[in-house]
Amino acid sequence: MVVPTEVISMDNAIDKLIDGLVYLEIKVDGFRSCAYNPPNSEYKQLKYLLDQQSLIGQVDRIGPMPNWPLRQITHEEMAAYHKSQSPLPITPERKNWFVYDILTSVEYAKTFMFMHQIDKEDQILLLRAVVLKLMHLNQSFFSYENKFDIILHPDGTVPPHLLDKHCNFPPPEHFKYINKTPEDVKAEWTSSIKAFATYGMDKKEYVLFKAITLCNSSISGLSDHAKEIVDREKEKYSQALMKYCLSNRGMKGPSHYAAIIALSNGLESKQKNQKDLHVILRMQKKGFVHELVDDVMEESI
Repeated sequence: MVVPTEVISMDNAIDKLIDGLVYLEIKVDGFRSCAYNPPNSEYKQLKYLLDQQSLIGQVDRIGPMPNWPLRQITHEEMAAYHKSQSPLPITPERKNWFVYDILTSVEYAKTFMFMHQIDKEDQILLLRAVVLKLMHLNQSFFSYENKFDIILHPDGTVPPHLLDKHCNFPPPEHFKYINKTPEDVKAEWTSSIKAFATYGMDKKEYVLFKAITLCNSSISGLSDHAKEIVDREKEKYSQALMKYCLSNRGMKGPSHYAAIIALSNGLESKQKNQKDLHVILRMQKKGFVHELVDDVMEESI
């Protein structure tokens, strides 16, 4: 049987596309584990970060963070750090993972060529609509790969509010503002990890779905030019994921593809909850003020 040249060329193109995304993910993991741990002033608004050289490209020069793994931080230590309003990290080796992984997701998005084919205003609108989703995917798949059923950070710690109740850590103060129990919050933060385990998602499926998540054109205010480019990219990654699922999952390929795409609903819900909580905390004047976090939390419809 002779396989048509067009089929071979398409398969080769998909393989190269996936290989590029897997390589990028290796660099993203390296950025999370590197010694870069800037003061709060470096977490700038999106318009400034978009003008800066990619930090992911500097991972090899920066090198790995020393002294990891770290001991688990407590609620009391974190509360004291927030109260201090220090402009520096809590220690040189301990990152603020929420804001650092937001930065990581911005830097990830900056590596895509199509991002540089749309205007800065469109770039900002797009990032506001997807960065929290990308962050959650990044944290969840890293935890899943390391066989954790809760969020695991590269330094070996987990978010204190996700620890089991028997650890005797009180829940964060902001829980009272969202009308949720610690168990509810834990279930929400671990839902993607459980889904990855249920579906047996592999690395290639993950990187394709992550790229699809970045390509969200259903945003109010996005220019027609940007929508056309983003839609084109989303179609490219969606077709690649479908073909990969068909090739590797056989008869279950279409349903497996549909199950992966359906994860978008949970990401959307979690992002909305995070943005709602951010508004409440700002009204209560709670927590650190980061220009980057405030910018990302701006609502995009």
